Parts: sequence; structure tokens; C-alpha cells
Amino acid sequence: MPDEPAAPGPSAAPSLGPLAILAFVAELAMLVLLAVAGWRIGGGGLWGALLAVAFVLVVVAVWGRWMAPRSKQRLARGPRLAAQVGVFVVVAALLVVAGLPWWGVGFLVVATAAFAAHREPA
Repeated sequence: MPDEPAAPGPSAAPSLGPLAILAFVAELAMLVLLAVAGWRIGGGGLWGALLAVAFVLVVVAVWGRWMAPRSKQRLARGPRLAAQVGVFVVVAALLVVAGLPWWGVGFLVVATAAFAAHREPA
């Protein structure tokens, strides 16, 4: 009997394309940029560290509740994309306030494009 590849079953890992990877990298960059914005807005030191942690925790809580793939309360694609873009706009605005306007604009453009173009499996 010839060797035939096994048909992918329910436990098969999903195929990750370049857009999925870019979207994931944008999520990680968002967390780093939030921490940097918090640090700069808080003036460094203890206040900067507390603000950096607070920014990250708030976004992680929002993202985890309504946008994470395994969330029980995950939004449908349209509202989820709108919420994601809303979060990206807030991050970009915080970067502008922190004195990093080009980082804000660059992040907003790349993250929005990546998430709008990425099609997740149903």
C-alpha cells in the first residue's frame, strides 16, 4: 500500500500565512508600544512604570475578552475589526502624546492593514 499523507483532522495545526504572522507581530508591537508610551507619558521612574503596566493590562483585558480567538465572548468579524481599529487608534494617539507621532502613524497603518486583510478561519 503506498504511503499516503494523512488527511488533516480536527487536531491539525492551522496553516499560518504571512498576513496571520504580520497580524500577530502587530499585536506584540502594540503591547511594546503601549508600554513605551506609558513610560514616556509618566515621565519614567515609578509613575512611568505604573502607567506602562496599566496601559498594557487594560488592552490585554479588552483584547482577551472580545477579540482573542478562544474568547467565549468574541465579537463577530465586522464589529471585531472595528474594535481592533479603535484600539489601534487609541495606541496611536497615546504614541503621539508620548512624542512619538511617526511610530503612532506607522503602527496604525500597518496594524489596520494587517488585520483588515487577514481572514481568519470560521
